[in-house]
Amino acid sequence: MAVDLSLETAEKYFWTWLDFIRLGPVRFRLRLRSHPDRYLTSGQFFLGTMVVCAALWLITIGTIREAQISALRPYTSFMGNNSQIFIGRRVLYVFVSVIAGAAMQRLVIWWPLGSPADIADLLTAKFYGSAIFAVLVALDCLLASGLVLILPYIAAGNVPRLIILCSACELFLFTAVGVYYDIWSLSAFCRLRVRRLLEGLVILWAGLAVLGASIGGIIGGMIGGMSDALKTAHSHTLTGIAMLAATFAFVFVLSVGLGSLPLAGLFLVLRKRLPKLRQAVQEEYANL
Repeated sequence: MAVDLSLETAEKYFWTWLDFIRLGPVRFRLRLRSHPDRYLTSGQFFLGTMVVCAALWLITIGTIREAQISALRPYTSFMGNNSQIFIGRRVLYVFVSVIAGAAMQRLVIWWPLGSPADIADLLTAKFYGSAIFAVLVALDCLLASGLVLILPYIAAGNVPRLIILCSACELFLFTAVGVYYDIWSLSAFCRLRVRRLLEGLVILWAGLAVLGASIGGIIGGMIGGMSDALKTAHSHTLTGIAMLAATFAFVFVLSVGLGSLPLAGLFLVLRKRLPKLRQAVQEEYANL
């Protein structure tokens, strides 16, 4: 597929990015609906964002390598000798993260929310939401340039602490901002209230956690109970074998019963909440 690098496309990319950041996903979706010719499609915009991020990563790597600061070498060895391969891996990582996130969020939209939103709405949200990537990568580039300027004046013993502190703060801030924009964009284009989406995520993860705990409890209880029964079984007579079989049956029933209690509790809660939640999602999808 040929990449359009015309001035008109660059201008459209700029206005798409600026209006998404300036207006926010909800107002941008309304503006996109009324002025579609002003903006790039979601796929074109995501491709443009990856090109911008690749260029910024190239600047960052060049800045760090040209500085030739020995204290940075232990922390930049993962870049390797080929900048293009490193940037390609980063772009691939972002793409896979977006698709994996879309798959998980599609599951939430299908269950427990039962939203009419389809995969096209979801990918549109994810691709336009990538606008924040350009901002975060640009900030990363500026931070790297600032570190290169101040590190020569920092004592060698304090360099690792400074790098770790900056990396931790950057990771926390970028993750928080990225998740915030991702949820905001998804809610806007899938026509969901943010609280509905968050509730759906909580229900999904709580359901998976309870299911895992129940299965683990059932299997663990059966293994532990049957192991104890085998240790105490000394008779190989018909009566002893019958007692052992009865013990196995009792342990199986007891393990399944106790292990299923959390699932039963979750089922009762969801039985009351899910119909109301899905009805609210359906109504909001029609009205937003």
